[in-house]
Amino acid sequence: MKSILSNYLIILKLFLIISIISCSSRLKHLDSSKAETPADLEKIAQEYYKFRKYNDSIRVYEELIEKYSDRFDRYENQLAWANYEIGFCYLVTKRYDKALDYFKTVLTDYSILAPRILAQQRVEEIQQKKSTKKINKKTNKSS
Repeated sequence: MKSILSNYLIILKLFLIISIISCSSRLKHLDSSKAETPADLEKIAQEYYKFRKYNDSIRVYEELIEKYSDRFDRYENQLAWANYEIGFCYLVTKRYDKALDYFKTVLTDYSILAPRILAQQRVEEIQQKKSTKKINKKTNKSS
């Protein structure tokens, strides 16, 4: 029984090591400086997000915003989504105030409907979380 368990643990460790190596080698090829279009930057940011590299994802989306803001009329859709995705990365990492800033930017600066609807939902979700936290703090103080 011990040898079966031992073999199982060895196989599990090998699988984890291979997964980590595979993930890190897959991310090495991501180079935002070689991106030629907003879509290229979006793909890179999405790859980072997929592997929970939220700060890298944010960095690439910010690069997209910086690079294409001067052509707002042409790239409004990509800029709106980049702001939404940055907000979502902050939401996932529980940095709610920063998330709110980006979601509110989507709501005030862009006319693209889909990210605006989602941003409004996320704003309400964060406000709900903050409200619940305040209620829980008041309940704990009065106990």
